[in-house]
Amino acid sequence: MVCAGLKAATDVVVPFLAAVFLAIVSLPPLAALRRAGLPRWASIGLVLVVVLGVMILFGWVVAKSLVGFPQVLPRYQAVLQQELDAVVEWLRAHEIDIPAESVKQQFDPSMVLSYMANALGALANLARTSFFVILTWTFIIAEAAMLPDKLRRAIGTPTADISRYRAMVLDVQRYLALKSGTNLLAALLVLASCWILGTPYAVPIAVFAFFLNYVPVFGPIIAAVPAVLLTLADFGWERAIVMVVLQIALNVVVGSVVEPRLFGARFGLSALIVFMSLVVWGWVLGPVGMFLSVPLTIVVKIVLANTVEFRWVAIMLGSGGDQLTAQAPVPAADPGGSTASRAP
Repeated sequence: MVCAGLKAATDVVVPFLAAVFLAIVSLPPLAALRRAGLPRWASIGLVLVVVLGVMILFGWVVAKSLVGFPQVLPRYQAVLQQELDAVVEWLRAHEIDIPAESVKQQFDPSMVLSYMANALGALANLARTSFFVILTWTFIIAEAAMLPDKLRRAIGTPTADISRYRAMVLDVQRYLALKSGTNLLAALLVLASCWILGTPYAVPIAVFAFFLNYVPVFGPIIAAVPAVLLTLADFGWERAIVMVVLQIALNVVVGSVVEPRLFGARFGLSALIVFMSLVVWGWVLGPVGMFLSVPLTIVVKIVLANTVEFRWVAIMLGSGGDQLTAQAPVPAADPGGSTASRAP
């Protein structure tokens, strides 16, 4: 029922989630401006201008870089279909007989290019709904300053320790900052590889790679496909193979060298959870939900990891090397003064 409700309210839920993530990311610079002596309204206004400018710039860059792509897409589809037919004929010449129609249905390269355009179009539309996102973000930021006092009153003690809740927010901020940084590095490397080989539409390919790299394991592989296909359609197999080698090299550098050193095991997810989150959030929220699937699941894991009762769920969501240990509840004191241990 909850998933059906979220799916029915996608037009509202997606901008709201975008506003929540923007609020989490913008809290550190907002706190820095407050420490510098700026009043709260001036700090919020300055961060608001920066965030709005970045959103408008992103929407403009994506829309500008995709100009003319729908018109040339049929030509790319025809060229890639010819290459696919040539592969089928080559296999048949080597006594590997496979049905051509089955290959076309299972491996249609034109669908990948169409999906890339649709996904980037969805992100550009999200940027165009910036008024609702920014309005929601403003209310969230305004409430954030009063949240500690509200938590203490909700707990019932004015001097209650809320460090656990601060740790949750800091973990989410750390994950988003580190992951966005590694995604930006991967996108720049993709952009450089497209520039070196002359692949067209390098900017939308790099933006596509930036967001898909939020999905570990599967994301970088899918992000490399449009670059390879466009290189194949324009320059043939030789340069396409070079693009494949470059994509593998940059994914090894970012995914196997940089990210493990930055993240460690704390933010890891099992491959099954990654796949299920991709399927579920993609079905519920559409293309944007696929981009947000792993960050949303990571947020759930961080929240659960900072509790005692549900820490075991965070461990089950992890990759197996998590630095989390299930903690037994604190022993409760009985009326007679002795402590009664409870089972973990």
